[in-house]
Amino acid sequence: MKTNKLLIFILVYIVSLPIFIWLESGFVIRSMADFIKPLLFSLSLVISLSDFYRKYLLITSLTFLGLMVVFYLFWKIDIANFFGSVGIGILTISFLGYFPKLLKNGFVEKL
Repeated sequence: MKTNKLLIFILVYIVSLPIFIWLESGFVIRSMADFIKPLLFSLSLVISLSDFYRKYLLITSLTFLGLMVVFYLFWKIDIANFFGSVGIGILTISFLGYFPKLLKNGFVEKL
């Protein structure tokens, strides 16, 4: 059972990484940040598949958004932009991880 889950997690990571690289930079990597963001997004997608770690993923995304505010206040715009985009991306992935559960419990009506 655990081996099947591990294989699914690895497969999701391998499939989602090129998709996130394409969405982030169109396969043209100009800086290391263009490669780090898709790695973090793919990792957060794999983490969102596990019920136990979803709460920590949400806390991590809110921490990144808090860091964005701090760096923005000190005029470090590039660093604030990095933390902000990663925080919003992980928050979106985290929300999409909770969405099927919200549909199942009836909090969101089916479209």
